[in-house]
Amino acid sequence: MTLSARDAVRLQIGDTDATDYLLTNTEIDHFVSIFAAVDATDTAVAAAAAAEAIAAKFARGFDFATDGQSFNRSQRVQHYLDLAAMLDPANARN
Repeated sequence: MTLSARDAVRLQIGDTDATDYLLTNTEIDHFVSIFAAVDATDTAVAAAAAAEAIAAKFARGFDFATDGQSFNRSQRVQHYLDLAAMLDPANARN
């Protein structure tokens, strides 16, 4: 069984929890239509763009500490930027 391009992108970025997707199907399809149009079997560049979009989404959050706990949301941003760079090193923007 072959994955659809959308599912391949989701797998590459770890956005596989169908009850709590980070990006909508429409958003994933947008990246696939732009970046995988030349070679539909190579979804790495589309996945890199999706990872950058997730990083941008998490960048709206902020690090904070409360009740002796710290929440470093910037780590999530860096994770997705690192993932994008790994998937498409030619276009790494970090």
